[in-house]
Amino acid sequence: MLFPPITTNDQGDERRVGFEIEYLGLNLSKTARLILEAFGEQDAPDRIIKRHKNACRVETSALGPFTVEVDVELLQKLAESSEQKTGSDALDFEGAVEELISPLITSFAPNEVVTPPIPLSRLGELENLVDLMRDAGAEGTGVSISYAFGLHINPEAPSLKADSIRAHIQAFLLLYEWLQEEMRMNFSRRLTSFAGAFPKRYTRLVLSPYYTPDLSRLIDDYLEFNPTRNRALDLLPLFSVLDERRVQAVTTDSLIKKRPTYHLRMPDCRIDDPSWQPTVEWNRWVMVEKLADDEDLLHRMMDHRQSLRDNLLSDFTEKWLIASRNYVERMR
Repeated sequence: MLFPPITTNDQGDERRVGFEIEYLGLNLSKTARLILEAFGEQDAPDRIIKRHKNACRVETSALGPFTVEVDVELLQKLAESSEQKTGSDALDFEGAVEELISPLITSFAPNEVVTPPIPLSRLGELENLVDLMRDAGAEGTGVSISYAFGLHINPEAPSLKADSIRAHIQAFLLLYEWLQEEMRMNFSRRLTSFAGAFPKRYTRLVLSPYYTPDLSRLIDDYLEFNPTRNRALDLLPLFSVLDERRVQAVTTDSLIKKRPTYHLRMPDCRIDDPSWQPTVEWNRWVMVEKLADDEDLLHRMMDHRQSLRDNLLSDFTEKWLIASRNYVERMR
């Protein structure tokens, strides 16, 4: 497993990373018990707290609380409202609707493990959980072309300053084609645009060598072109921490989770593949952080990319992909 060039945040604390793992093949209670087993925790009644039939919390002393849930917001809300009416005389309309539609939705909606923020030095421990889930029958995108299951990675930002965030966006855009090739995103996930590419106009703006905005300008530019969570790298959670009012003026999406992290939505969850681990995808993200930390290389790559763009006779995509591979190899 690779470590990024900056392992602490602005406060000097060890950075942490959260993961969201989508899958089928295991029910919630089985997954919860596997979490306890993976981290050597005792399977006691107070360790698995059922929120409602579609979600539970798993308390671990090793890392903190995990969440295991059906990844459909509608079912979550109906089940939660129904649970609140248990024992009362109120008509449980939500429960009736949930019972009716749940079998239809859960046949294709994934379950999801949401980890607590894990310290960088302990990321390798997540591999034990993935191995146990795989052995128990967890299914990822490799099982069916229709399984549009993702692995989301939430690395804590090493700095909340404008220049650092700008450099990370630029690094991601420069390596986007390389990341696409390496991750080989599932066809169904590409169709749904849950991890869509950035607009070309935004890419051109940000990859200018003269683009050095202050924080307000950086956020405004992002929101102008990206008022949606559905980007390969979603910055709405991070910008919500820095200026929540600015973000809410553009989007009222209730699924935006305010946290000081980048939100990488690109990787598939290939939990059924014995050679795959979340740390494989993490190592690819580390290349983005390495590039963001090297201002000289960042500008050389921007200049190189633009020179290929200016050459109308060249196959830009193929030539830039080859160049990107070479740059990544030098950074390893």
